[in-house]
Amino acid sequence: MSATVYEYDDINQVDKSVWDLMVSDDMPYLKHDYLQAVQDLFDTKCCYFVVNNDGVPVACASVSEIKTDLSLFLFRKSTLKRCIAAIRKVFPNFLYVTVLECGPSAMSGEGFSSKNWLIEIAKQMMKMKAHLCVIRDFAEPNKDLSILGFSPVPNFEEAILDIKWRTFGEYLASLKSHYRSIIAKEDKKLNQLRTEVVKEFAQHAETMAVLWANTNGQAKTDSREIINADYFRRISDTDNVLTTLYWLDEKLVAFTVALVGANVLFGIWMGVDYTHNKQYPLVFATYYAAIKMAISTNKQKLFFGETTYGPKLRMGAILYPSFGYCKTRYRWLTKLLSLVAFWTTPKQVETEKNVFKTTT
Repeated sequence: MSATVYEYDDINQVDKSVWDLMVSDDMPYLKHDYLQAVQDLFDTKCCYFVVNNDGVPVACASVSEIKTDLSLFLFRKSTLKRCIAAIRKVFPNFLYVTVLECGPSAMSGEGFSSKNWLIEIAKQMMKMKAHLCVIRDFAEPNKDLSILGFSPVPNFEEAILDIKWRTFGEYLASLKSHYRSIIAKEDKKLNQLRTEVVKEFAQHAETMAVLWANTNGQAKTDSREIINADYFRRISDTDNVLTTLYWLDEKLVAFTVALVGANVLFGIWMGVDYTHNKQYPLVFATYYAAIKMAISTNKQKLFFGETTYGPKLRMGAILYPSFGYCKTRYRWLTKLLSLVAFWTTPKQVETEKNVFKTTT
């Protein structure tokens, strides 16, 4: 195959119809509109690759140059984090590196449109001479990347729920009595709130940013990207975005934002007002909202994303392994980072709960 890779520093330099034709409809986070909305929002330098084969565009990729704190990924134990904090008092840039990352901004997912041309994308990334090249997120090993000198590194598991119900009532009926009773009671309480499912929500962006910050502050893992009101304003104007809003009187108290693909739905962002969480199960409301949106839009799978696995397992999601590939300028350092990542990244013991009456 004779291929040429073209590099652009602005998604608007690539014709939308050409780009989107290369991207699966089940990758809404890689569509032109979404990339256009988010490319200037985070502290990253974005670039975009288009692979041409004999003059025909056949694949594309979204790549970001990010100043990254390696301790977020390699050292999650509190004792090690305290040691790193002490070192940074003397060397502020310790374990901060420039990472060239192929992957969607602020969420999990593959940043390339075709595995058939991934080797060309990886070679182009290597030419840019970053401290560290990362390509994510894989469910299966990739031998081609290993041949190029990339080493696997583990990610957090991906929580996925297979959608096989026509209504939320059918979903409830498929659960064992214990879980059905819990969810039915919580959903009944939530019915006291006013619920909206909307495509446009820019007018609520400020409140949504506050609610997201509340939820992010409760998380046990660090977030690289800080989601602000501008993010919610921008993605409100894009295709394939659906949002559920929960209202207590005239106050927005919870939300779930989802990206809608042809067969899959990605529940990507949620936020909760914890002052009302004891009265109403708002945290679980965000998960129920994602399930309801997936069912109402006739999707086959719901991607719940990484971390906060307890509620997702209780919903019936299954945790699937996920990992990326990394490469530094030095082979020994690449191998070392891979080993350390496998040593320090926690692995979930429980990958599913037996919540359904029968296999669904």
